[in-house]
Amino acid sequence: MESLYLRPEQAAELISVSEKFLEKRRRTGNGPPFIRVSRNLVRYERDKLENWMRDQTFENTGQYEE
Repeated sequence: MESLYLRPEQAAELISVSEKFLEKRRRTGNGPPFIRVSRNLVRYERDKLENWMRDQTFENTGQYEE
């Protein structure tokens, strides 16, 4: 049975990015939703992570801002 909640390293692997990418996005607020369990414990919900990735889909570069 797959876990509903993923550690940052698992989340990064699932969406093919680095843990540093997720860490930076947590700080800037433009990454996937996450759960802060405690000061040093973060988890990602698999469904929300997959939904966030789908929301990053564009037809051309004119559809998004850098």
